[in-house]
Amino acid sequence: MEQAKTVQGTDPRSGDKVGEPVPETTAAELAVLLARAADAAGPLGASAPQDRIALLHALADRLDAATAQLSDLAARESGLPLPRLTGEVARTSGQLRLFAQVVADGGYLEVIADSADDTAVPPRPRLRRWLEPVGPVLIFGASNFPFAFSVLGGDTASALASGCPVVVSKKSGVAELFDDTPAMRVVDCGAVAWAEALRQVAASAPLRDSMRRAALDYSRRQLAGWREVLDEDLFSLWREATQAPAELIA
Repeated sequence: MEQAKTVQGTDPRSGDKVGEPVPETTAAELAVLLARAADAAGPLGASAPQDRIALLHALADRLDAATAQLSDLAARESGLPLPRLTGEVARTSGQLRLFAQVVADGGYLEVIADSADDTAVPPRPRLRRWLEPVGPVLIFGASNFPFAFSVLGGDTASALASGCPVVVSKKSGVAELFDDTPAMRVVDCGAVAWAEALRQVAASAPLRDSMRRAALDYSRRQLAGWREVLDEDLFSLWREATQAPAELIA
């Protein structure tokens, strides 16, 4: 039987251990999780928009209710400043609510409806086209953004909003605060397990296409947010630097 290794969270500022050791997911365990995600794909993809909206709002509410606990734990694990992490939790719950609005709007389906035309040569039948969820999505969490690009980050939010189950890598203790949903499976970090996951992704053209489209959709929706960062943060720093006394710049 394959013996699982463990990963221990450590406070980079003090060297103290954070939480209990987290076992790495074995290839066999990952196969089970992927199978469960595949089983959840049908029911989640067929779920009513109102149900997905309720799920996204419920996750956002849980995040907001645990802001202090989450931020403190992430600060001990990452060494990042507490105010920065508190703001990131708010950003993450905001992302979940944003994608709930996207579901309510329905534009992401890209519905096209063509009426029948008996006078056309040849006659044209009535045509309907829309986008559908295609199955499980694998998410790699970012340790430098433990919330916004991790277990319940924007990638996960967009996948759940579109009706795709999620398998996501776990970043030590932070994921302990989240229960699995039928649409999302948390997988411990492990080179062997993720190598097997990559092999399965490489073998599945529909899954790769789903991940590609989800990434493109996410980047388009986040473009405005990056412009705000440029306008409010980087440009303001540049203006302060150019207006500072010469001796400070030197």
